[in-house]
Amino acid sequence: MTADMLANVSTAKLSRQESKRILKLARAGLWTRVFPAGSMERPRLLVGRERQAAKLNALMDELLGRVEGRGGGTLGVVLYGPRGVGKTVLLDTLAEFAEGSALVVRGTGNSLASVSSLIQFVLGKISPAPETTRSSRGKLALGGTGIEGGVETKTLGGRPQAGSVEDAMIALVGDSGGGMPKPTLMTFDEAHVSDPLALGALLNAVQLLNGKGWPVAVTLAGTPDVLDVLRGAKATWFLDRGASRRLIPVGNLTDRECALAISEPLHCAGVQFDLDELDEAAKWCRGSPYFSQALGLSALVSAYEEGGGERRADFREGGPVGTRFQEAALNRYVQAWADIDDKGLTGCARQLGALWRWSQADPNREIDSYQVDQAVQSGLRTPPINVEAQHSPREAKRHFRHLGLLWSPSGSRSGPWEVGVPSFFDYVESIYQSETAFGYHRTLEALNADLAGFIPRESSSGEERGRPASS
Repeated sequence: MTADMLANVSTAKLSRQESKRILKLARAGLWTRVFPAGSMERPRLLVGRERQAAKLNALMDELLGRVEGRGGGTLGVVLYGPRGVGKTVLLDTLAEFAEGSALVVRGTGNSLASVSSLIQFVLGKISPAPETTRSSRGKLALGGTGIEGGVETKTLGGRPQAGSVEDAMIALVGDSGGGMPKPTLMTFDEAHVSDPLALGALLNAVQLLNGKGWPVAVTLAGTPDVLDVLRGAKATWFLDRGASRRLIPVGNLTDRECALAISEPLHCAGVQFDLDELDEAAKWCRGSPYFSQALGLSALVSAYEEGGGERRADFREGGPVGTRFQEAALNRYVQAWADIDDKGLTGCARQLGALWRWSQADPNREIDSYQVDQAVQSGLRTPPINVEAQHSPREAKRHFRHLGLLWSPSGSRSGPWEVGVPSFFDYVESIYQSETAFGYHRTLEALNADLAGFIPRESSSGEERGRPASS
């Protein structure tokens, strides 16, 4: 029997019991419990994550010894992708599944802020032994702490001490009383903020214990920056060996999956809607799990507050659901825009968006590193009027990755590349196209003239041209 972390999770249709619970939540006005935003809790319907679950199941099979002949190497994987795609949801689902058969230790990137903080974090997960005090009479009374009147006192028990991460891990996994170490799963969310030295120390300790046959596994989750942290750790073998099973990209969903994630909970909540209208509205999400939850929430609130006695959600363009959703999405866009605008990077975002739209026009098109570099350099050359770009091309590219707006699903620095939140780049384009946004619109002509440098043109024969052959 193999592990199935999705066994108790709704992935296609909600159970009758869950349907009743959703209806109860909706009637009580607890709408954010039906469509939770971000990583507040797991969505009622977790769709489109079967491939990621298969790799996490394989990790659990190895950890629990459910397959004959371990694959070898250190037990560990990393979930990486843009913000808001559900990495934390997958991490929490795995931890909940494992709790019945393994010791689960949950941490964050802050737990890996330094080697010493990692040691204290691990030791803090160990239940302290009962403290007892023993006294013995010595031949010489030295005075001072622990020795009084020739009597030496020792306090036993309490939390163990450790001088290294390996010692702390050994104390944590320890002996379960039957002579065998406990299967242990360690999870670290937001691992992209980890200190490389601490992360390297953790992975090397897990490698050491695995080498002894101890069942310990680590699962990391973070933005694409986490791969740079791993490359800076003194455990580069983690990426070099078995990368195909260690690296688990988590990206956007299909439009159909977004629609499914919305429609099933709405049905359970007693909301009426036109399925064809929802299918069209789901395209507004551009595959983002975060925005699919926002659209579902907008529909639920609209149906209960404005839909009348029949509780109907109107998904038509310009309707009440769309209006609510656009307001919620705008808040997210404004935050991201303010960040890149402050650094003079809006031109880069405009060019990356144009590059993304080019790639979406043909399913066989992929964005390579040359194109990304040229798009970023073009944006830096043409910042908004009266704005000076503050970053080098390398720093600008890194910042877009840090925001989760640019990433490589393969984990390779050479690509192919994707944008993390496509709808945000539509928002950027709308600003540049607006004549009222004077400082941006005035640079649009120059930005458009640069597109030929990284977006191939089609020749009369249909073949693409315009990019250096070396790329």
